[in-house]
Amino acid sequence: MFNQLENFKMAIRKKRAKIEEINLICAQPPRKGVTQGSRRRLIEERLHLELAVSELENEIRRLQFQESERLFRWEDLDQRLLSAKTNDLAEEMSRRVTEGRQRVEFETARSGNSAGFESRWFDFHEQLAEERAQRLYAAYCETWTQQNRSITPAFIRAVRDRVIAHALAALKSSVISGLVSRSRRTNKPANSAAIGSWSRRMDALANRWNRKLEAEAVAAEYRAATPAQANARDLPQRSSVMPEERTSPLASNIWNGFHKIFRALAEEEGRSEPSKLHNNAPKTGRKLIRTEDFVACAGKLWLEAKRQNGNSIVKGEQLIEIASRLDDVKHVPPANFLEARYAKDLRAFNSKNSHSRIGSIQTWSRLVAYGDKDHIRGMRKLLSRCAQTLS
Repeated sequence: MFNQLENFKMAIRKKRAKIEEINLICAQPPRKGVTQGSRRRLIEERLHLELAVSELENEIRRLQFQESERLFRWEDLDQRLLSAKTNDLAEEMSRRVTEGRQRVEFETARSGNSAGFESRWFDFHEQLAEERAQRLYAAYCETWTQQNRSITPAFIRAVRDRVIAHALAALKSSVISGLVSRSRRTNKPANSAAIGSWSRRMDALANRWNRKLEAEAVAAEYRAATPAQANARDLPQRSSVMPEERTSPLASNIWNGFHKIFRALAEEEGRSEPSKLHNNAPKTGRKLIRTEDFVACAGKLWLEAKRQNGNSIVKGEQLIEIASRLDDVKHVPPANFLEARYAKDLRAFNSKNSHSRIGSIQTWSRLVAYGDKDHIRGMRKLLSRCAQTLS
């Protein structure tokens, strides 16, 4: 594995050196006797080299992902990073349970039906359990990515079995215990039917999370799989192909899209007059922050979530999954992609909290886990805009 990675890295360095050499040649004024066809062949060779480099980089990422999966150990999770997130979450949940109890007791007393306490209390806790599981999963994923590790299937399954399942089981028992204690204080027998219903509801919730995270683990396996072979018609035709390019790793569909764009630019450049190519200084425009790569990825994830949800509002757990996928492909930090006002607000937040206990928001998972409604609204608006661009 190590030797293979080193060979790929060496091949990338050689190809990049060749690309720089071609760039230097193309930057010089055309010499007398050099035909336009020669220049165009150089441009096409550069495009082939750029595509080959992207293919090699994809293969390196795939191999590194496989190695991370093979060497995964739960003990490598840095508790110093994780504890700050989980402690804050535990404190918030404790406060909300206290507030929820007061509200449920008030509503029960106002209704005059004391037997309605259990159903309201269970509804409240079920909703809180769903949110707690979502935020726990996001916190663990964010911690793992902060350690420069990949979210592998082994990691997802470990979080599912060691964290989410135990958290839901502990909540199930604690709510039942609290209800029994309340019955003793009020000298009223506990409602065994309501307790049985609560147990079944929590078991169903645990099963849903088990299926959801197993699906996410399988999706991670597919994401790490070797991309499909590039279609021959997408490549500019040349009389000869470099030997190492014949055996280059498989191409990704995203980079094929970039390749088509580069080829179109090369054709346009080839049609231009040499004097215009070299005598006129190139104009530099505003740098695009949201690349086609990001728009395609974000828009596709948003449309998939909408379809899974019957084309209705994207749920919180789906937003967490989208955030994780964007982090996986390194479309970070969010402030570089959000639209103007939301990006400005997020940068102000990061500047204010960069050295505080809260910390800055540098990943999409962290943005969703923090739960600020304006940040999430900005993310939703951005994803929706990308989806509109695709459609």
